[in-house]
Amino acid sequence: MSDGLITKVGKAVRFGSVVAKMDLEATSRPYTGHQDWCLWYAKGSCGVCMKRCPVDAITEAGHDKPKCFDYIRNVTTPYVRDHYGTGATPCGLCQVKIPCESRSPL
Repeated sequence: MSDGLITKVGKAVRFGSVVAKMDLEATSRPYTGHQDWCLWYAKGSCGVCMKRCPVDAITEAGHDKPKCFDYIRNVTTPYVRDHYGTGATPCGLCQVKIPCESRSPL
């Protein structure tokens, strides 16, 4: 429900990209979309990520990205900058302590 891709090893991960000029064979994927392994969309159950969000940016209607962005930019980022001296933009509470954190729940 929080729009994170649930993989075989869960969704509490960070992805990146590398751009290179080379031919590579595509890796087949056991899913077609980022919501395929979400219990909410597959079975109408769970919704734990809604409860984990400190600003209620995740609801049955979906992920309110502007509300989430506002919280990260105006609450967590200044806190981390002031207390730890980094430019990190943390939150991710919707990705931890949930059934799909470290595996596919289906």
